[in-house]
Amino acid sequence: MRALILLCALSCLVAAPALADGDTAALQLWPVHKDGQMGFMNRAGELAIPARYDDVNPFHEGLARVKVGQTFTSYGAITGGTYGYIDPKGEWVIKAEYDWAHDFHEGLALVKRDKKRMYIDRTGKVVIPGDFHRAEDFHGGFAGVELRRDQWAYIDKQGKIAFHLPAGADNSDPARFSEGYVVVQFRRSKQDRGSWVFDTQGNKVLEIPHAIARDVKAGLIAVRDHTKSRWGFMDLSGKWVLPALYKFAWSFEGGRAQVTLEDGQVAFIDKAGKILLRSPFTRVGLFHEGLAKVDDEGERVAYMDEQGKLTVPFGRWVDPQNSMSSFTGGLALVRERKDKDIFEGYIDRAGTVVWAPTPTKWKPAKR
Repeated sequence: MRALILLCALSCLVAAPALADGDTAALQLWPVHKDGQMGFMNRAGELAIPARYDDVNPFHEGLARVKVGQTFTSYGAITGGTYGYIDPKGEWVIKAEYDWAHDFHEGLALVKRDKKRMYIDRTGKVVIPGDFHRAEDFHGGFAGVELRRDQWAYIDKQGKIAFHLPAGADNSDPARFSEGYVVVQFRRSKQDRGSWVFDTQGNKVLEIPHAIARDVKAGLIAVRDHTKSRWGFMDLSGKWVLPALYKFAWSFEGGRAQVTLEDGQVAFIDKAGKILLRSPFTRVGLFHEGLAKVDDEGERVAYMDEQGKLTVPFGRWVDPQNSMSSFTGGLALVRERKDKDIFEGYIDRAGTVVWAPTPTKWKPAKR
């Protein structure tokens, strides 16, 4: 998995998880900064939930994870604080009593309290009390958990072990189930490494030697053949549907996949390998709501439509850490550099500012 992350960083610009995500479009609520605290704005750019939290995250499954109670150390570092969950009206549903917490996925959230990891439901009831070394969110009905050091398994939503990962599995970053399968990297020796595909019963349905593989999407797996240093697409029988000819490839989403061609050009292809779009830019994010983020191989960013034309030109917006979101509900998070500080705001599809960029530096709440 570490190799996969490195390849991503070196080869392509793809939007990392950021503020506008989850139920944002459905609820029409976006996280914003104001006066050193955070709250939520509505589609009109008005503050809908007051900025009274130290940190907030987008709504997931009707609840937003928020943090309160942070303080500064004598050295000026941020410390402390606890997490809880609020509803779209800003009312507490689960009080802030967790050292850290994840968003809700499939009705359960992973939280930590008193040095123990556990899963809670939307009422705050502990559903799976297991004291895991590490754990992941639920996807496809299962979550990866570390029972003992470097010994991982997948559990169901009742907390029962579905199956253990065999010896040789790369446990550094457990994969998520997608379309009923999970892809796990393995390394039995320096020369003997590749990817396994398991079903929900723990049956190994495919072993792909000498390859890194992504999640199953649209019945296909994006695979990097180490012997050729090229990517292609394979089905669950192990047959190459599209041969390993690409310098880089992402999984299929919405009937298309992003690939890097031999000449270094970024393109989008269909499942037959037909090129749908050749991008004029070499660093391109994935399309969301018909627009994709691009950058100028520096930190400046713009947005491109499905015909390769810029709808939001280069100029004001930057993304030094490649963590800006794509468009969600017609708005996109943007960042602006002012001196040494980064300000965050939102724009619409025409590039019009809906929420003026504000400082992201935290300040203690006045309570």
